[in-house]
Amino acid sequence: MSKLKGKVTLITGAGCGYGMGRGFPLAFAKAGSHLLLNHYQQDPQEMDRFRRELENLGVQVVLLEG
Repeated sequence: MSKLKGKVTLITGAGCGYGMGRGFPLAFAKAGSHLLLNHYQQDPQEMDRFRRELENLGVQVVLLEG
């Protein structure tokens, strides 16, 4: 069992493209951590798709723009 399962992780600089802004949220979600993702100047529809992708891994996700 992962030490992150059921914990909440705040990630700043999240993004729906490629790189660390996408990779870190995916890794934490796969480890079972719920996510609070802070993002800036990302396409709202793309971020919503990314949120659903993460939620399909069985975690809760909150998006916070700013």
